[in-house]
Amino acid sequence: SIEFKKESRYGGGTLGDIMSSGLVTVPRLPLAETFGFFNPLDRMVLTANGNLQRLVSSYYDSAVSVYVDSCTPRLSASTQSALSSTQSQSSDVVVVWDRVVHLMVFNQTFCVATSVITVRDHLCVGLVESGKVGLGQLFRYMDLLPEFCLVNADRNNKSNNDNDDNDNTSDNRNKNNDDKDTGFWREYTLECAEVSCRIHENFIGGLWDMSSSLPPPPLLQDQI
Repeated sequence: SIEFKKESRYGGGTLGDIMSSGLVTVPRLPLAETFGFFNPLDRMVLTANGNLQRLVSSYYDSAVSVYVDSCTPRLSASTQSALSSTQSQSSDVVVVWDRVVHLMVFNQTFCVATSVITVRDHLCVGLVESGKVGLGQLFRYMDLLPEFCLVNADRNNKSNNDNDDNDNTSDNRNKNNDDKDTGFWREYTLECAEVSCRIHENFIGGLWDMSSSLPPPPLLQDQI
């Protein structure tokens, strides 16, 4: 995995990242070699840590919308108590949500994000429960500096031939997968004392070739 950790509270600007400090990459391995992603725009998405909307919006010069499809607490006695007393100052709260959202540009879904969110702070519980605050906004609103770790990433719908022993090298197979542009996914975590998130994002094929004149692609719409 690749981690982005806080290097300095007074590091350089991060252009909308949820981390306000400088970031370092551990280990220092090229993303192309680590995950087989040769499209530089795809690699940019792999390491987005709260600024994905802004990156896609800037690329298309169009607004990106986020729609919350579900945000369901994993109910237990302690969870119900925490949800019913979010104004309490007790520090022993732990609430877990399963959350699904989709991101749209040109009224077309380009990403579906499935998250498991663990909250250990009463104010954060109230903000997540309200459904009015996105994850990136939550960290910024609370002035929290989470650590970002890219756990894994891969192309969607790889053909069985990719696992066959043939004359193609691993690099060539990965490059061919980029050419097919079947879309890709990434899984990452955001961690701090108050909130932990494990997020799986699935991106459509043709992410960088969308048009305002095209109908919505069916691939990810069916998964919402």
